[in-house]
Amino acid sequence: MPSEAVVYGTMQSAPGVKVVGGKAVATLAGSDIFDGGTTITTYQVEATTNDDGEWEVPLIVNGEGKDATTTWTVELFDQFAKSVAKHTGLFIAGPARIDLGDLRRASAANAANAKSAAAVR
Repeated sequence: MPSEAVVYGTMQSAPGVKVVGGKAVATLAGSDIFDGGTTITTYQVEATTNDDGEWEVPLIVNGEGKDATTTWTVELFDQFAKSVAKHTGLFIAGPARIDLGDLRRASAANAANAKSAAAVR
């Protein structure tokens, strides 16, 4: 099985009020083959925000796959199950603890580097 990274964040409403009882739902898009022949095609993880609006989810590290073609989508829902944000094309390079904002900034470069490395293999 591939390694996991912990992605986390804090959900707040527009006036800066922390959202309690909201959800973060992460969905793997695409498929890839990992060490040992493990093929992942569908995977979803979700977490509920705590009293401080914080959430965290353990996600499969994309950068360990053979083809480097999978990405994550993380969608945030408020306590009324209304979608408040959706982040697509997230690529996790290695097993670490990473803030959603930092992951968003690094994803494109991480995916490009992993695809280059996969082409070299």
